[in-house]
Amino acid sequence: MNPSAAAAALIIIAVSTILITSPSPATAATRTVTGQADDVSPKTPSLWRPIKQVHISNELGYNDSIMVHCTGQRLLSKEDLGVHYVGDGWEYTWRFRPSFFGVTRYSCYVAPVGDGMPVHSDFDAYVSGDGSFVEYENNVYWAVKRDSIYLRNVSAGGGSRDIWKHVWVPGKVNSNSNSME
Repeated sequence: MNPSAAAAALIIIAVSTILITSPSPATAATRTVTGQADDVSPKTPSLWRPIKQVHISNELGYNDSIMVHCTGQRLLSKEDLGVHYVGDGWEYTWRFRPSFFGVTRYSCYVAPVGDGMPVHSDFDAYVSGDGSFVEYENNVYWAVKRDSIYLRNVSAGGGSRDIWKHVWVPGKVNSNSNSME
């Protein structure tokens, strides 16, 4: 085999491997942001405080992106998870370990990007001890849709049901929103 044919074969193999092993769009965009890295490290297991994970999926359709800005408060500390832009069909995810004492609260500001939907919503994505958050294996799932924001109730059998929770509020996108203030 001549050198150029060998190089072409390697490129084809590499591209095939990428196409075969690439995750689906829903998992490819999953971004994990950790509030306090050593607090959720597997090296520091805790039977009393299991690791929680919040998922906010963009289900607007029409290739519309959303902006997500979440902040957290645990005991005496506040944390800003930053502003993230999430494409259609993707999700934004972060992990944390709830505070042993006091309330752990994560609030999020979500808004579609662009002029097509000049709306936003500000809501609590997780509050420890609040029975209104449906958890499945320590995960809380939110679905951002065109008509509102839903809490997804995932069942052990693999099915799910979306529960309407938050309406869109008319107004412009405010990337500096901080629901903790």
